[in-house]
Amino acid sequence: MTAPDVVFTGDPDLVRLPRQPVVAFPTEARGSPILVRHALRAWPPRAGYIFLDGFDPPFANFTQPVVPTNGALMVAVAAALQPKRIVIAGIDLYQHPAGRYPGDPAAYGYASEHNAETDLAVIRRALDNCGCEAVILSENLRQALGRQ
Repeated sequence: MTAPDVVFTGDPDLVRLPRQPVVAFPTEARGSPILVRHALRAWPPRAGYIFLDGFDPPFANFTQPVVPTNGALMVAVAAALQPKRIVIAGIDLYQHPAGRYPGDPAAYGYASEHNAETDLAVIRRALDNCGCEAVILSENLRQALGRQ
């Protein structure tokens, strides 16, 4: 958890870690301005970066007003690697009573650019195409996907 290989973000504040991870942006349009700002500060991601909208086949339709969350995209990328087993935790579909971010109960539910249906469609397709054993530790996600 303290030394990830990849960090998925659309946030302008890139994660600073002792060992820099590859930074994955959902789209080039979202990631390029962030990369330019960091390059101008002489702090680009040293391990590299990727734009998920450039993959073929695509992980999602990024042209719609509602796009998948980074969590759903993480599952899609992991499943595309065709592991024998994938363990999914921490995706509660934004139903946690404490809100979207711990300590900020005003931030309950999805941001306007995300919704559960989009995330579920991306995750379901990824798992169906993976053919791997899926261990889902998040009760809300397991129920929404109809998996026991």
